Amino acid sequence: PPKEIQRNLDQKLDTRIDMPIPDSPFKFQVARDLQKSSPIEIEGEGLTIENVIQVSRFRCEARLTTNNAIREKITISNNYINNAIDEGKTIYGVNTNFGGMAKKHLSIEELTLLQKNLIWGHKCSIGKQLPVEHVRASMLIRVNALMRGVSGIRLELIERVLKFLNADVIPIVREYGSIGASGDLVPLAQIAGVIIGLDPSFKANYLGSEIDALSALSKLELKPITLGPKEGLALINGTSFSTGIATQCIYE
Repeated sequence: PPKEIQRNLDQKLDTRIDMPIPDSPFKFQVARDLQKSSPIEIEGEGLTIENVIQVSRFRCEARLTTNNAIREKITISNNYINNAIDEGKTIYGVNTNFGGMAKKHLSIEELTLLQKNLIWGHKCSIGKQLPVEHVRASMLIRVNALMRGVSGIRLELIERVLKFLNADVIPIVREYGSIGASGDLVPLAQIAGVIIGLDPSFKANYLGSEIDALSALSKLELKPITLGPKEGLALINGTSFSTGIATQCIYE
């Protein structure tokens, strides 16, 4: 992260050293040991509840694997989507509309607009802001799912989610909007809108203050990014948020 953000992160970590160690009926490491962990490597498999707690609560760094075979799967998956479009294949939610409008085939020019509108259409959460650790947990779990290499998304977007997470620039998600089935579409859309810099109306938490998505990108020295075919679906169509909250419940 930029130096200013790194200094602030170091200060926050220093203040957490004397946090009380929580009681737990489960065989977790104690809180102090979780704080002292080395960076967590994300490779699509093997992520544990302890790992999620280390990253979500104790700000442990998360890194994408350097395993070339795993990273290549991401590229192959993304290329498959692009090649299928070029060959004129019909793929639901890629070059067709959704739900009852699935029979409508979209032009090449409409493919990115579909993904953009998917994020806009699910920007409808309400209620109180959910705890930052819940959002951090869901971001990590989503990255882990995307690293399986079956979602058609660019590696650049996955890396961007981790950049926000490691810099502790965390999208604001409100408590109502998902039933936890068929994908946590609404909460994950709040995250996606910030990550790509879709619009200033998407907000993030930075050092306890609310900032807009474009300001968040500026702090991380990033620019808005346009979603490619299927990438909106890849970011929001999963139960990563419910799973993230579940890890916090189990830990507590």
